[in-house]
Amino acid sequence: MIKPLIYNYFSFNSVSSLTLGIQISGSGTYNSPERAIERISVPGRNGDLIRDLGKFNNVIIQYPAFIFGHFPNRSSDFRNVMLKDPFYHRLEDSYHPDEFRMASYAGPFESDPFQNKSGNFTISFNCKPQRFLKSGESKIDLKTETILNNPTFQTSLPLIVVLSGTGEININGEIVNLKKNENGVVIDCDIQEAYSKNGNLNLNGDLELTTGSYPILIPGINSILIPESMNSYIIPRWWRL
Repeated sequence: MIKPLIYNYFSFNSVSSLTLGIQISGSGTYNSPERAIERISVPGRNGDLIRDLGKFNNVIIQYPAFIFGHFPNRSSDFRNVMLKDPFYHRLEDSYHPDEFRMASYAGPFESDPFQNKSGNFTISFNCKPQRFLKSGESKIDLKTETILNNPTFQTSLPLIVVLSGTGEININGEIVNLKKNENGVVIDCDIQEAYSKNGNLNLNGDLELTTGSYPILIPGINSILIPESMNSYIIPRWWRL
């Protein structure tokens, strides 16, 4: 029995490279980001001091690619899709089926087509450092007492959705107090904002950071406490490098 050919692909902003007639290699997708640090040279002291800036820099992810046939039309379609805007969009590929990145197309598009029919080139994306786990997008209903296990080595910044109820949300001793809730409140610990479920209304005034910070989910075991009257779920946003 002849096995069907399996082509590897990426998907950017919900557009698959397969629909553009592009075949890729994943050899350039395993690069890791650089930790952002500052090296300080002190006169009279050997070596540099290192100050950790508490973040990772963006990373360039590249896909060696090839268009086989219909090069003028397919390369034109590719340029128009990729250069639609300069913003971050979801990037997935068949080499890492359990993960996704947030990426912007870095360009430029450069190729030397053979007889104007086929050509190879490199597709470069400027990516945020996180490789987000798709499992971290799942909703987890919160009980009065909930234990969550962060399966990664990285601290995640969750999304907490309170459908109804008010009161204190305690995550590992970090407490936020939701004082008002009319039609549901979203607490985004990444952008550090509270807003309505449809995203149209800022609700920061309804939220009090009792201990001074938005909650985080540390590697390993996390303890979450909410009032019995609260109906809420969390999207953990697990990620790794």
